[in-house]
Amino acid sequence: MGVKTQAQVDKRSRFFGGVGRTLTALIAVGSLGALGAQGTSLVTDTGEIKTAGTQVSVAAPAATLGCPAAPYLEGGFDTNLGEFGSTQSETTSNGSLALVGSGGEVDLGLLAEMVSSLSEASGGESSKSSSTSGEAASLPDHVSTSSRSSVTQFGPGAGAAALATSGRFVTDLEGRQFTAASVGSVTTSGDLRGLAASACENPTAEQWLVGGSTSVGLSSNLVVQNPSLTPATVKITLWGPSGRVELAGSDTFLVPARAQVSTLLEGIAAEQRRIVVHVEAEGALVNSYIQNLELDGVTPRGVDYVTGSAAPSRAQVITGVSAQKTEVGDEASSFVRLVVPTFADVQSLADQSAEDAADVSQEAVGKARLYLLGEDGHVVMFGAQEIELAPGVVQDVSLAGAPEGIYTVVLESDVPVVASARSFAVGTSDPDVDFGGTPADFAWVPSAPVYTSSSHTSKGELGSLDWAHTTFGSELSASAVSGLSALPAGTSGTLAITALPSVGTVDELDTALDAIPRVYTSLAGSDANATETEESAAARKAWVKNLSAHVVVYSDKGRIVEEFDVALAPGQTKSFDLAGLGGKDAVGAVTVTAVDGAVMNWSVIVEDEDVSGSISTIAPVVAPEEPTAIRVSRSSQVGL
Repeated sequence: MGVKTQAQVDKRSRFFGGVGRTLTALIAVGSLGALGAQGTSLVTDTGEIKTAGTQVSVAAPAATLGCPAAPYLEGGFDTNLGEFGSTQSETTSNGSLALVGSGGEVDLGLLAEMVSSLSEASGGESSKSSSTSGEAASLPDHVSTSSRSSVTQFGPGAGAAALATSGRFVTDLEGRQFTAASVGSVTTSGDLRGLAASACENPTAEQWLVGGSTSVGLSSNLVVQNPSLTPATVKITLWGPSGRVELAGSDTFLVPARAQVSTLLEGIAAEQRRIVVHVEAEGALVNSYIQNLELDGVTPRGVDYVTGSAAPSRAQVITGVSAQKTEVGDEASSFVRLVVPTFADVQSLADQSAEDAADVSQEAVGKARLYLLGEDGHVVMFGAQEIELAPGVVQDVSLAGAPEGIYTVVLESDVPVVASARSFAVGTSDPDVDFGGTPADFAWVPSAPVYTSSSHTSKGELGSLDWAHTTFGSELSASAVSGLSALPAGTSGTLAITALPSVGTVDELDTALDAIPRVYTSLAGSDANATETEESAAARKAWVKNLSAHVVVYSDKGRIVEEFDVALAPGQTKSFDLAGLGGKDAVGAVTVTAVDGAVMNWSVIVEDEDVSGSISTIAPVVAPEEPTAIRVSRSSQVGL
């Protein structure tokens, strides 16, 4: 199989990411440039925007956040166990909308009640779709605030909510104005037992969904939402343990306007123990996610959403990976999933059959290096420090043996990869229940790009997303990782923050990560840290904490209940329990802002006290930076 070169991957990411993020500004430049009658051009021969001219303020574009629907058993998911077959207990879904700043407005509404199968959308026969149980929708029509902050709780019921924003709430990072929303769905019993939570996300032209499985007892339901007013043509590509998978059906389908389409991936790519899905849309921007469900016989093992990870890049960061104490070989261990995506032609469906357990050998195209970053430094994982990469082969790297705690994973590789991590949590059995086994749940944690600091002009050397987050060629700033996270009603959260080395290239990142003090587990040698070497002692002495982030915690009523600064050393991860900070009120939202050029990443891990062992991770909503003003020059060629 052929692997796309770095240049090709960068080109693809710049097209899908850069177009989606700068289209509004480009239109504004073109429109305002048309006002001129004569004079110089706005663009130099080298493609740079001229600084001469008149500066004109531009209005903020409207934006849309799409929220996942409550989990449901698509098509009557069947375990073939007679009276012990699949069951759907009532699912309660709660949403939270947080506005920080002033002057913004949000309209809320449900997508059309349309959940069709992929075969129906592509013109074939439709399989039966089942609707989810649960409460009816309870949505305010409109939310606005003139104060500094507000938090509004809403109930999306069984449907998928679409939130339309206006004003500078989603775009003005300089003014620290943010809009974020999230939904959390709780099921206390039955096959869907667990907590599935996710941030509501901006629709884009492509998503990388790194997670899920289509093996027996496991289910992955792909949902594509189109909150726009025009239909979208969507193409999906899927990779498994043996490489790119030939789908048993069409890989292209239509998603009508203001609607969503879902399909069971086990129906078009059966018996794939590990999957990664690429969703590519034309005609309209879309949201997509995978509803992932696991059963161990008749025992539910959790449910969660697989949401979009960062585009292929040589550097990826995953914050908020929760690890419980596990032994090597324990299936309940947390792990990291990664793949080198290739769009080469697949062989045949017969070659990708149930024998995928054999994991077809491919020629390695490079290596990835995994850094597990905790509060005390880099936790060395024996066997996971270097991972051989084969094109299109989806791999899981176990974190078994790591000390219990919350971590950040940084992946640095020779070739572009996409990645995510899965946290696994085990609850406490109810002594009054004789049947059902030990309760458990899991959380898929998407990756984010490694940003450069404002002091570096690396021209995208850290990865393809550097350019995708750049407006008109301006250099990246640390403010790109500032943002807001809303906590679904009924959940409590733990905030995880990591400071990253301030570097400009992958080689510099690798060197900086190697300089982080090492923590050796029993897997890496129980005597390794018994006597600290001079080199280790020097590394720990040089590991200096600096002011990295400012955290503001809001109650579910929207008032500020806690505000504090966080000092971190490069590569250090700290976690903060948010429970109880709201006083009589629950915590409703959190903002984290990078300080003094710091580079960091963060997320919120949530649980629901009604479901023992429940866990989910909510990534912050980080809006793309867009200009609040542009320069306009006269042109003699306008209108010709």
